[in-house]
Amino acid sequence: MAKKQIRASIETFQNVSFKIKIDVTDEDIKKGQSFESEECPVALAIKRATGLPVRVNTNGDVREDSWVNSKEIQKGATLKFPSGAVFRFPFSNAIAKKIDNYDEGKGMKPFSFYLES
Repeated sequence: MAKKQIRASIETFQNVSFKIKIDVTDEDIKKGQSFESEECPVALAIKRATGLPVRVNTNGDVREDSWVNSKEIQKGATLKFPSGAVFRFPFSNAIAKKIDNYDEGKGMKPFSFYLES
């Protein structure tokens, strides 16, 4: 299935269970920006895999987020569909720790994980 078809399927079936493999590569790590929820290596990898804008959060902040009209931001990734709908994927503590370590200058090695609904 072509990437374009996968993207359409994600939006069409956002209320159905699915699994997306995410590969965080050396390139994502080199291009990533610390403390940037839309530009960290994990966000870049998710964007590449889905073609959708994404924000990641590792600690369940309480702050304003215009994407979800909420002050409570859950730990995980939030994807924004062309229709304006948003979909949240929770992260494991291990993935959150990798992002936090990257933000703290401790580096990151390539890894893979799944976003699941």
